[in-house]
Amino acid sequence: MGCVKEAYFLLNGVSSDQLAEVLLNMGGWGVDYFIEERRGGRWMYAFFREVKRQDDYFLVKVGLREKDRWKWGEVFMVRLVEDGGGVRMVVRRVRGVGRIGSDLVGYWIVENARKHYPDVLLEEGKTF
Repeated sequence: MGCVKEAYFLLNGVSSDQLAEVLLNMGGWGVDYFIEERRGGRWMYAFFREVKRQDDYFLVKVGLREKDRWKWGEVFMVRLVEDGGGVRMVVRRVRGVGRIGSDLVGYWIVENARKHYPDVLLEEGKTF
């Protein structure tokens, strides 16, 4: 079960503006995701329902569907900061019980950035 509340990533090969563009274009993007539960687990479809730019961060709403039925949602705050030639991305869950971890949302963003900018390099990743 995704229990990571906050994750930090240091990326090179991409600017914060380029990463912001990738993030804003991820609305509607989704992936099959396995949810672990007490009695086993099940496959669900996790998707970026909405990505909005707020003052100095992005609000990302991630939804979970199972067989065309809406199940749950999680809300994340993503902050992008230029950091000495790289970009530090901070992903924090602000609403939800943790069915999807912040680290996983961050890796999904990095995966999509690599599709547009193949030189993206993940230098560091930490979870809290």
